[in-house]
Amino acid sequence: MGIGRRLGPLQPRNLPLKKAWRVAIQATRDRKRRTGQSGLLSGMSELEQIRGRSLRNGVTDEELCVLKHALGQVYWAKEGSAERDHALSVLEDNIRRTICAVQRAPIPVEIEGWSAWLGQDCLERLLGVPVSSLEQMEVNTLVALLHRVDGQNIGGATVRFRPRLPVDVVLPAIPRGRRDRSPRGRMGPWLEVIDDESRFSLTPQSIAEGQAGLFQVERVIDAFGGVGGNTVALAQRGIQVISLEPVEARVQMARRNVNACGLGEQVDVVQGRVESHLPNLLTQFPTAGLFIDPPWGGQGYRSDVMSWESLLAHYDGLEQCIQRATQVVLKLPTTFDLDSLPHSEKNWSARLEWVQGMALPKFLTVWSSSNEV
Repeated sequence: MGIGRRLGPLQPRNLPLKKAWRVAIQATRDRKRRTGQSGLLSGMSELEQIRGRSLRNGVTDEELCVLKHALGQVYWAKEGSAERDHALSVLEDNIRRTICAVQRAPIPVEIEGWSAWLGQDCLERLLGVPVSSLEQMEVNTLVALLHRVDGQNIGGATVRFRPRLPVDVVLPAIPRGRRDRSPRGRMGPWLEVIDDESRFSLTPQSIAEGQAGLFQVERVIDAFGGVGGNTVALAQRGIQVISLEPVEARVQMARRNVNACGLGEQVDVVQGRVESHLPNLLTQFPTAGLFIDPPWGGQGYRSDVMSWESLLAHYDGLEQCIQRATQVVLKLPTTFDLDSLPHSEKNWSARLEWVQGMALPKFLTVWSSSNEV
């Protein structure tokens, strides 16, 4: 708890705290105009930082009463007088003795909860700086990182940053200019026709193209085809695609999107469910790859931790189909627990995917193959 809340019930009780702090700010500014001496209370933003800052360990009510009394001396002293200047210096000394100091020099930082699946490249993209900078990180970089990333669930684990702060030392508040104001939510559509659900769930074009580039097969089954975003990206790489979609209206939209891109000869959009159609398709095309983008986003999406059990296990036979497919690529939420992936002879790999202009990753791409992709 900061001094802002602790001072209220203490003596002297007749001191109007809000007015007193404003007077202290004015006194600081007045002293600087007359003498050039800066102070702790040069403005409201500095006051709010001081009032919200943690107290040093072991600070007693008696010490806080002394601080409050010093504030009162500033408030009651005559404006512009030597008495007020002296009272202001005493108040500043008491503030320094009472509240935690602010870390300004670079500081070592430890990271907890980073998934080994994602590796150093994804970590550096998330950090925005080399991993080596964690050994001595600039404080402004650290507070911006804590504001943007700390506490996010990525790959099924909560990412935490642990700065090695000395006792009774805290980090500064994040500067307004370094707060994350990157866009969130849906991106603009890149297909000819979409529905309300795909306004949120459609894979951004550049990412869909990157996912298609992971395949080294001539044919891919898009198990949850939707309106055809990933299907189109796969076909544009010269891959023959079978797109499965249970909803007739979305089947029609997918066909329109495929034909609008001139890819009708490479794509077969099939109305049907994964459980009933996918095993037969893999029997018919045993060397086909498999792309899986299950329903997990859309308007009802929440950032809860997801796993194989909660997201995919209810599709009967899907795990067996993954074992049979030559190559597999999955699009999953960033909160997906990567440790829950089914055990396989394939080599699982994973990476985070960013949309341009966004500070945080949009989702995960996971892929596997019998050989290295």
